[in-house]
Amino acid sequence: MSGETNDPSAREQRVNEAIAAYLEAVDAGESPDPNEFVAQHSDIATELGAFFANRDEFDRLAEPLKKLDDPEPKPANVEATLLSSDKQADAESTSGQDGLPDRARPQFPSHWPEVRQHGDMAWE
Repeated sequence: MSGETNDPSAREQRVNEAIAAYLEAVDAGESPDPNEFVAQHSDIATELGAFFANRDEFDRLAEPLKKLDDPEPKPANVEATLLSSDKQADAESTSGQDGLPDRARPQFPSHWPEVRQHGDMAWE
């Protein structure tokens, strides 16, 4: 793979093909040595050297972002977290004098008639 050329478009294509070959090897699980790879492509060593330098700089700058990669951090104690969130929800939904959360009160449809009771008898 060492066909020297002065044509800029052919040279650029050669650089692109070499970079693609390197990235395909990495994707396949191989670990090609960048220095050896540049040595194998001495005719485009300058361009490949720039590619690897840019890649290393990108990796260095992206390193702090890798720590943010976990979209949903796991709490240390899931049960305690669930219990505290339930207590918070209860406190937020508690209304008034009886201290019961709204979701604990029975909800009756509005079309049910009101039933009044007097002694043993009930009427509408």
